[in-house]
Amino acid sequence: MLSISRNINPADQEMLKTYKRRRVNRASIPQLLDEVLMEIFIRLPAKTLARFKSVCKAWHTIISEPFFIRSHLRHSAFKHKQEPSFFVILHALDNVVEITFSNNVPVFRWKDGQGNACLVHAMDFHGEYQIINKMSHCDGLVLFPTDTKLYVINLTTSDVLRLPDNQESDTLRQATGLGLDPRTNMYKVARYFYRSVDHTIGTYDAAMEVFSIGQDAFWRETSEVPPYPVRSMESPIHSKGYLFWNIDERFLKGQSRGFLCFSLEDETFSLIPHPCPYLPLNHGTSLVSELDGELCVGLFISGQQQLWMYNGNQWDQRFSINVPGPNDLYIPLDILPHDQLLLQRGPHLYHHNHQSSEDIKEVARMDQLNYQSPPGEPYVYMVIPYMESLVRAYLTKNFLFNLKQLYEEHHMSLRLHVWRDTDKLSYKKMGIPKGKIFIINPKVCLLHQLKS
Repeated sequence: MLSISRNINPADQEMLKTYKRRRVNRASIPQLLDEVLMEIFIRLPAKTLARFKSVCKAWHTIISEPFFIRSHLRHSAFKHKQEPSFFVILHALDNVVEITFSNNVPVFRWKDGQGNACLVHAMDFHGEYQIINKMSHCDGLVLFPTDTKLYVINLTTSDVLRLPDNQESDTLRQATGLGLDPRTNMYKVARYFYRSVDHTIGTYDAAMEVFSIGQDAFWRETSEVPPYPVRSMESPIHSKGYLFWNIDERFLKGQSRGFLCFSLEDETFSLIPHPCPYLPLNHGTSLVSELDGELCVGLFISGQQQLWMYNGNQWDQRFSINVPGPNDLYIPLDILPHDQLLLQRGPHLYHHNHQSSEDIKEVARMDQLNYQSPPGEPYVYMVIPYMESLVRAYLTKNFLFNLKQLYEEHHMSLRLHVWRDTDKLSYKKMGIPKGKIFIINPKVCLLHQLKS
């Protein structure tokens, strides 16, 4: 039986102590039964647990405990390693000439080696955006950046949180990422943005904003100014409580190459050196991604794509893949059982086994999968590890209290746009009049109610 008390960090240990104190105080459920329920619940799907929360107060308390949510997430990650499956998010072009994306975004689940994909749910944003930037993910949450708004979505439970507007609205001059603060177990969105850029003389003015989900009502600008420029519109990579941005080499002027590292715990910056600093600045193509929870850089060197992984202290070259040229690099998606790699290039998915004579083997084409619900003509495919997650993207009481203060100060001009009825009710409870609250996606709200 899986022990939920092994390999937990100090923040989780403190939550465990709190949970045990609450458990002892609940005389209605014997301690042994409580522990048995925990062991059963961590093995159940997130949607099932969401329904179980309404069975009784005791079950609601167990399933809502932060320690249980982290335990359930660890079990989900363990299960993924044994039976790999993935979210496949499809984006279609509405207009090829003007390059505008469809606002209908279906999400499928694909199990490694299978020829079909099952629909998890479909999102419809009803004309809220035209362009989608590269998404990032952490613990089952996905940061969905568009040319108008930023959304955080739990792909398992369908929770959607639209983040507040920020200072710089030009999406061409920002790069936003999502990650976990390991000290507080709080999820944060960090946004690097340029106030001004002059490429002719190589100068810029940049800043960093942070939004803590469930706590902040507004974006907070960090006290420390980012010491290096980064590439716009490229999502940073999250690994072990840090976000890593690819430094924009056009502004370097002899400075060190590498990656801008941002600590989500103390919100400070540092520099991570490039794994191959001897390579010239104009050398070929590099590809940055997250692989098995670590920062991964793919470099084209001597007819091979070398995969370098950063473990928090140093770089290690883990894999080498034969490729025709620098424009043929693969996106490494995951490390599968038996040390195999799952790779992506366009709509193609491959296995790579460095111990086999058959270096690369195609295992699926995402444009030819037997989809449970036909998605139409997708243009962009995003593949991320499937993670059953109870982590919520929602409005906390602290968030609502801050928002109420904002309304009281600016009540004549404030209009609150919410995603669904549950958010609307939360705002009304805080004393904000009904006429100031508008559901921006009523069809999704209705669909959510029908499914419930």
